[in-house]
Amino acid sequence: MKTKSETTIQINLTDYPTTQNGLSDFRNRIRQSLGKTLYEFKTMNELTFAVLKLIHPISDDIKVLKDIEKGKVEVLKYFKILKSQESIVTNSIPGMKPAKTVDKDFNFNFYILGLRQVPNVELQELKPSVENDLILINELIQKYEEHPDVKQFKRDCQVSKKTSIPIIQFYWRCIDARQEILNYYFVGMYDWANRLSAHFMEKHTTLFMVTTIGYRPYEFNQSLYSHNFDFWKIDCSTHRLKNCNEIFAYEIPAYIELYNADKRAFYDKYFSLRDKEDIIAEITENMEILSIERKRIFKEMLQYFDRQEWLAFYSIALPQIEGLFSEMIEAESLNDSNSLTTRARSLRSSAYIDYRALDYFEYVLPAQRNKFAHGGILEDIELLAFDLITDLECVLLQFMEMENPYIKAARLVSSSQLQLVDIYSLGEFFKIILNLSPNHEKKLIDKIKVVNEKLIIPNEENFDYMFRLHSAKYDFGKKDFDDELEKQGFKKLDETNDLIKALGRKEIILEFKGEFLGFILETESFLEILELTRKYSKKYLGNNFVKRELKSYGVDEKKAMHNIKQLSLFKE
Repeated sequence: MKTKSETTIQINLTDYPTTQNGLSDFRNRIRQSLGKTLYEFKTMNELTFAVLKLIHPISDDIKVLKDIEKGKVEVLKYFKILKSQESIVTNSIPGMKPAKTVDKDFNFNFYILGLRQVPNVELQELKPSVENDLILINELIQKYEEHPDVKQFKRDCQVSKKTSIPIIQFYWRCIDARQEILNYYFVGMYDWANRLSAHFMEKHTTLFMVTTIGYRPYEFNQSLYSHNFDFWKIDCSTHRLKNCNEIFAYEIPAYIELYNADKRAFYDKYFSLRDKEDIIAEITENMEILSIERKRIFKEMLQYFDRQEWLAFYSIALPQIEGLFSEMIEAESLNDSNSLTTRARSLRSSAYIDYRALDYFEYVLPAQRNKFAHGGILEDIELLAFDLITDLECVLLQFMEMENPYIKAARLVSSSQLQLVDIYSLGEFFKIILNLSPNHEKKLIDKIKVVNEKLIIPNEENFDYMFRLHSAKYDFGKKDFDDELEKQGFKKLDETNDLIKALGRKEIILEFKGEFLGFILETESFLEILELTRKYSKKYLGNNFVKRELKSYGVDEKKAMHNIKQLSLFKE
């Protein structure tokens, strides 16, 4: 029988020890010798025949397919893995014990090849889908190349007018997508077919991961992202549906179609599921993180919307979206620019903005703004106002969800629910504030000043109360702290409570020099505490200082150090 593998490389069986590592090296050497021909075999018998023809000294005895049984036994015997499996003989006499038979096929496939089936099976199922993706992306590229702006760009290698930039950028996006699919077609899908056909799953993987990760992983395959490649079908509606819990994922395509066909019907249906008042309430809550000046504009803008003064609302809301993008860029410490298009583009590397919505904010909304500035309004102004109110909600929500120190701090100091009622919550707040850049702290300074009003510890009595609660929580003192609190009604503990001096008050500033522990109780200024925190935290961070101080107060060192590490504001 003619093998599909034309290689003459021989694998010497005796070069490999009969250990598990030796077997693994032998299996890998077989895979290496077969190369891409591994994916050509349609049956396990064909593959086994080709493998045995590679192995010396077995290969000389392998002439036809029926010789492979003998060859498999020799390899299995060499590695001492001839496993016995019970199989019931179908015509056995009632009461007869099952006969033990050696399943050479299973053992050879499992231990020697590491396969449960030939990879060709999975490959042939996947290949048509990838080829279809290539056809679709190629058709879209051809459509772009027929456009005059793209033709001129390809001919002159330069953009002749500013309005040509969007379609050329989409064209290059499709070129990159086609290359990504081609890379998968020639390499990635073979790896996926091999992994799915293997007997062994990689460490820390599940069956779901094996069957999904690597299956056409490129963006063009993702149905929700399909509009990201077609300049004529930019998704202008999906981001509006995010906050409506009544709309399910499978319904989104129908809503997109309705928005494009009849925007009035879209909003009639949308507002039947979600009140306009809910959107205004969401914006009002989230806009607390904004600067005082922008909050004032937002409040006036929302009043126009509430009074149905659509033109006034639209004229104010349109530039505010650009302003929100500018603040997001500043929060991310990115380079700002002077246009919504480039601001939206600069956030593409961020995980905070819904990627599907960025094309709308980068291309559609700027064009709408320019049209409004130079040529007036051609569409129904009420529907445009509905667009902008849902746009503002989306961008502001994404702004709120950004995970960086500035936004975290802004969320905390702006929250009406902020209560720093124990050392842990105060410590977490200190961590966030201390990670702010000087510029970000300057922006938040007015809001940070307000934090003092929200602290439960503005005086010595409340300091003691908080520390008593904390001590009870971690069992660093009397076991009847809860009863004691109730009896004393939050009164200050007496001088004999060394725990308050040594551990409680020390934790609020963690490892700071003992001489200013008393001063911390005399100030009601959060900013002063913050400044002292900066001053002493780095200088007195060492555990030796803390241990020495705790020991002088007679506090259990192990318990105290455990507590300090639990609540540490600063990494050593």
